[in-house]
Amino acid sequence: MTGINPSSKLEHELRYSTPFIATLAITTATGLATFVTPQMSFGVWQQWTVLIHLLSGVALTVLILPYLLRHFIRTMGVRRPSVFLIGLLSSSTLLFLIGSGVYITWQGQREDQRWIIESHIWVSIGAVVLMLMHLVSHRLIKHNNQSANRHVVLHKAARRQVLASVLITACCISLASFIYESSAVQFTTEPVIKPYQLPYGDHPFAPSLAETDNRRFIDERQIGDSEDCGTCHSDIFEQWQRSMHARAASDKTYQTNINLLAENKGMASTRYCEGCHAPVALLTGQLTEGGRLDTKGHLEEGVGCLSCHGISHAVNQRGVGSYHYRPASEYLFGGSENDIARSIRHLLINVFPHQHRKDMDRPVMSTPELCATCHVQFMDKDMNDWGWIKMQDEYSSWLNSPYSGQTQQDFAQGQVTRCQDCHFPLIEAADPSADSDGKVFAHHSPGANTAIPWHLGDQQQLADTIAFLSADKMRLSIDVPERFDALRSEIAVNPITITSAEYPSYIYLGEQLQFKVVVSNTGVGHHFPGGTTDINQAWLHVRAVDGQGHVIYETGMLDKDGRVEPEAYFYESIPIDRTGKHVWRHDLFNMVGDSYSRTIPPAESDIIDHSVKVPSWAKSPISISATLRYRKLNLRYAKWALQRDDVAELPIVDMAYDIKQIPVLMRPRLSEAQPPATPQ
Repeated sequence: MTGINPSSKLEHELRYSTPFIATLAITTATGLATFVTPQMSFGVWQQWTVLIHLLSGVALTVLILPYLLRHFIRTMGVRRPSVFLIGLLSSSTLLFLIGSGVYITWQGQREDQRWIIESHIWVSIGAVVLMLMHLVSHRLIKHNNQSANRHVVLHKAARRQVLASVLITACCISLASFIYESSAVQFTTEPVIKPYQLPYGDHPFAPSLAETDNRRFIDERQIGDSEDCGTCHSDIFEQWQRSMHARAASDKTYQTNINLLAENKGMASTRYCEGCHAPVALLTGQLTEGGRLDTKGHLEEGVGCLSCHGISHAVNQRGVGSYHYRPASEYLFGGSENDIARSIRHLLINVFPHQHRKDMDRPVMSTPELCATCHVQFMDKDMNDWGWIKMQDEYSSWLNSPYSGQTQQDFAQGQVTRCQDCHFPLIEAADPSADSDGKVFAHHSPGANTAIPWHLGDQQQLADTIAFLSADKMRLSIDVPERFDALRSEIAVNPITITSAEYPSYIYLGEQLQFKVVVSNTGVGHHFPGGTTDINQAWLHVRAVDGQGHVIYETGMLDKDGRVEPEAYFYESIPIDRTGKHVWRHDLFNMVGDSYSRTIPPAESDIIDHSVKVPSWAKSPISISATLRYRKLNLRYAKWALQRDDVAELPIVDMAYDIKQIPVLMRPRLSEAQPPATPQ
């Protein structure tokens, strides 16, 4: 190498380094733009800038090692320690940036690895500073005139090429943005079924309370296709597929009821239900004469990913779909069916997720008001031809509970417990949105519906739901009678030494046994039971047997066909129509009120008295057991709605249980007094 003219080595290096430096400049400029502009706006040109940044980063990966090799060979013999050290640091930062950039391109910006993108950003700033320092320190070193002049000439040429490359890149980005915006897929704001009827006034979604910007219809591509979300969020997508949100519209019982509503009151009336059960069908304009109730928006989407994540805010807490839907900002090639275009779109979301995070994690997502938009219900004259009536209202129930933090009760609660804390608990998942602990909000959303997982044979969801219902949310205790006249022994005891006020319990043969069953709502954040209390079944099974297992008393048992004894103590509601008849098919458009309703508010208890005469043949002890049982769907409704005859096999969950034993004694006979003996 000593035989080579240093000037020739410099010229050779600079000529080779021109594409490297130009690429580095393009990468730096586009990287700076992607870092600064998301804080101000989000548009097409920014996304093209990100793509150019990625492409230039790939090119830089190819060019950097050959350039650094030649540069170090040329400068190894030059005694400029400060310049060499800064150059070494600059090279190290560039290599780190390339490595982290390749990882981000491959894996995307993961929430649990935010430090990688943050390091990439800050190290890039440091790299720019170090390279500027390297150049300045190099210029400060004196050269011989010939070498210096040659160096200046070549550097000027390189700078001109770098500047030209940056300007050409900016022009290409501008041109690509213009062409894209001129030819991009246009989303429709018209209903998919025309003519679209408005029997409930000029509001296109009434009687649902759903809103959109300017009451426009939403293109299906902007609300449907949850499967597309699953390409990145596969674990969450699989959880959602098992949930009742995913099955909100395809649910066989719902399909039976919604078709009954359409037959009786017309297709437009189904908007009342579909705003919550099938937002895709409602907002795209499917629900009018000529529309169908078995579209993709019903059978595959239900309450899909964007059905919730597209809500900008809750309009009010009246329910019946009282949300405002606003589509997310579109990434490049949104709505395209082309595989390459979809891949580019997914790549952009992964490496440039700033706007995606903002759209998918709107402030309303973490509030109970989001849940209130659908888990609150009323019906007015438009639907029942009668008048306004209140129906299920999980939100107000929660709001008045100790869990909301907005009541005078404290119930030993140190913080507010939201709907999401119970129904969307944090679980581990391999997902790009996972937090620093690798956890996401569970999207199988366990609740109280065991019927549909059983109907579909989904054993995993059924097991999760049963576990959720059995997790000590309801408690039950038996209050056995106390006998204040009972004696433990005939030995006198100083009352001061007695520390317990509990008296021993026992019962005599032939006496009336009276006891209480206390059912407490200790863990449900709303009334128990909640939701569709007219078709759910929750009841008490109470049983008393003697020491030989003979039944003395029982209520709430099942008959051979699986039906609950009619005289059992139920937690349910019985809706009636205007003639007082039971509305048992859940055809709520016929409902005008309840003839019976019993639920337990949060943090409150229900006390039930029982009385039974102890027969003379009973053997000690008497065992009293009480169980709070729950079955999603009563059998009469289940047989009609599910259209199957084996509904007696519907799962029954024992949510709470207690047992007490009471000794049985024989009452002692009093002997008659004998007259004193007569003296002889």
